[in-house]
Amino acid sequence: MSLSIFKLTFASVAFASLSLGADTLTPPAPQKVVVVILENHDYNELVGDTVNAPFLNSVISQGLLFTNAHGVDHPSQPNYLSLFSGSDQGVSNGNSTPTNSLNLNVLLAYLKAAIADPKTPAAQLPILQGQLAQVQAALAAGIDPKALAGDAFPASGNFVSLDGNPVCLPFNSPNLGSVLMKAGRTFTEYVEGLTEAGVADNYGYAVVDKINNPADPYTVGYAHRHDPASNWISNTPTGNQLPRYMVQDFANFPAEARDFSFLPNVSLIVPNTINDMHDGTIPFSTRTGDQWCRKNLSNYLAWAKTHNSILIITTDESDTDPTNRIMTLVAGDPGLVQAGTSDQYLSHFDLLRSIESMFSTEYAGFSSQVYGAVFLNGRIFATSPAPIIVRPTQILSGVTTSGAQYQFIIPKPWNGQLLLYAHGYADISAPVAIPNSAPELQIYDAFTSEGFAVAISSYSKNGWAVKEGIQDMRDLQARFSSQVGKPGRTYLVGVSMGGLITVNLAENPGTFDGAMSICGVVGGAPASYQRFGDGRVVFDYFFPKVLPGDLLNQPKLDYSIGSPTFNLIAATLSAGFTAPGNPTLQFASVTGLTGSSLNELIYSAVTLLGGADFSEMLSRTGGLNFYDNSATIFTGSNNDKALNAGVRRYQSNPDAAAYLRAYYQPTGKLTIPLVTLHTTEDPTVPFSQEAGYAAVVARAGASNLLVQQSADRYGHCNVNSSEILTSFQGLYGWINLGIRPAGGDITVP
Repeated sequence: MSLSIFKLTFASVAFASLSLGADTLTPPAPQKVVVVILENHDYNELVGDTVNAPFLNSVISQGLLFTNAHGVDHPSQPNYLSLFSGSDQGVSNGNSTPTNSLNLNVLLAYLKAAIADPKTPAAQLPILQGQLAQVQAALAAGIDPKALAGDAFPASGNFVSLDGNPVCLPFNSPNLGSVLMKAGRTFTEYVEGLTEAGVADNYGYAVVDKINNPADPYTVGYAHRHDPASNWISNTPTGNQLPRYMVQDFANFPAEARDFSFLPNVSLIVPNTINDMHDGTIPFSTRTGDQWCRKNLSNYLAWAKTHNSILIITTDESDTDPTNRIMTLVAGDPGLVQAGTSDQYLSHFDLLRSIESMFSTEYAGFSSQVYGAVFLNGRIFATSPAPIIVRPTQILSGVTTSGAQYQFIIPKPWNGQLLLYAHGYADISAPVAIPNSAPELQIYDAFTSEGFAVAISSYSKNGWAVKEGIQDMRDLQARFSSQVGKPGRTYLVGVSMGGLITVNLAENPGTFDGAMSICGVVGGAPASYQRFGDGRVVFDYFFPKVLPGDLLNQPKLDYSIGSPTFNLIAATLSAGFTAPGNPTLQFASVTGLTGSSLNELIYSAVTLLGGADFSEMLSRTGGLNFYDNSATIFTGSNNDKALNAGVRRYQSNPDAAAYLRAYYQPTGKLTIPLVTLHTTEDPTVPFSQEAGYAAVVARAGASNLLVQQSADRYGHCNVNSSEILTSFQGLYGWINLGIRPAGGDITVP
């Protein structure tokens, strides 16, 4: 039978496809599934709007778009409940109350306090001020101050049973979390704003008595009606109820590829009411939500593509579409998701059924009565598959006498030019291997698709292997010329520590034509270690005995998201905000932590303290201390005199300090054009290193060979492939056409 049967309507597919046999209808078996719920946009308000929603449309181009997806009701709450439990739990357009019975005078006080709070993000202020104006107008008009209808204000669930009586929380009906638990799987709902709303503990876990309080106090950004799983959590869960740790603040969702393997099997992400596109007007709300998705989902999507995992993005309901048509898209590992479009009818019940089928669970509520997405041979099926583009390549690999592994990727046709890729820091305890993270594979693919050959070295050692990496990159170039042929042009591209290797090679005469450093340690390792060391001693001053040992004598700790050490630091800093003198804010001020939110501030602090593990570099200096703060004057605290008197002091060994300067410190004496690309809020390698390096280059008289560009966002190496290619195209034009690229911001939203 021809598979063209799937071109018919879904009703036809559901029955006619059964003759294909059970094996062909096998659902995908993903490792991880992440589901993100956005708000109140019609299908056509997102799909095709590449100006205001470029990230979402780029995901559509990579994955599977359901063109006939629909919400189940209006307003928001029944859609969230239906997706999570297969039932609207009695909430519908007829009985859902868009706001609490909040006293308007109390709400007025809440809003004024939030606007005056210096910790309130600037992006939220116009929304808060607009809501304040509504409340003031209502009071001026003499409206009953006990209640004000309007979807702008968060509400507790308005739950009723079929007989019309109120239902007490927590629920005990089957839901996505409970069926996964029964099947031996794991689930977590990550809700943005729990901590700011005061309904989470120091670890970001929901507090039952606060989150399900019927009073549902007004909070900025968090809306209980958008938080379905919290209606099932209990301190003593029974039946289908859920433990409270299954509802967590979004701050606990990992940001780096190394941590995604620790995610539960299914994650449900609920952004706050600004970032989910609810608050504000279109297209401004669209841009805000799209930028949030790019910032918070790009790394996971890249990881999912090579780790048997899936990303699902949907909206709860339409904005004005009379059929409640919404955008629902699925992307991830191509072995699980067939790229293209599907005209299959898909509701929130179907989406729930699809996830349940992937993990072989029971079916919750009405999901047992629908079909879910069409599966074929272990993949989510596209009725109109995207065309497959095959790029033939030749891959050569081997091992050098020094023990470095190498790989050459040569596209066909090859444009005769070579890119040498220098990777970043690799854990000293890990085996030496060719870098193959999802972002790096994207870099390789981006350049080979443009006709460039790519050569990669593992380096002969891991850790701060700058000295070894420099030699291995020179050997890599020579080996490529002997095995493949001498390229017409050779470019260096390095990331993080590899950026420092790239800068070193660009400063010393060789046979390279141009270089590009991405989030590189251009200020050198001495500056980085000085910052890490300063961070640890200042942390120990404000929070004594929280971390074991001291700067030069400490056990090996795991600082990854969700680890005991991460949770300990996060809890300590969260508590520090309310402690006398606000030691957390003082610590952030003295150390210059980056970030525009509490979540980013905590992640920056953990990154800083994790970098203060000096053991690997001490092994390179023969155990001799290279850190010196004997003359450092710390500033930015409430009492700098006490800080400088109380902070622990260290004095470096001259030979150890000289070692770092010799092998890890740029000179600025560029011999070829260099373009640098750096995020403006990098928590690992501060953006300020770029200004420091520019000064070093200027003193060396080589400023004509340096162009510095930036991407305006938070994160280390958090740049996308479009920005990388933009920077490289500038370098390419500089070398081949003599057109020097402009510096400054090149952010691609």
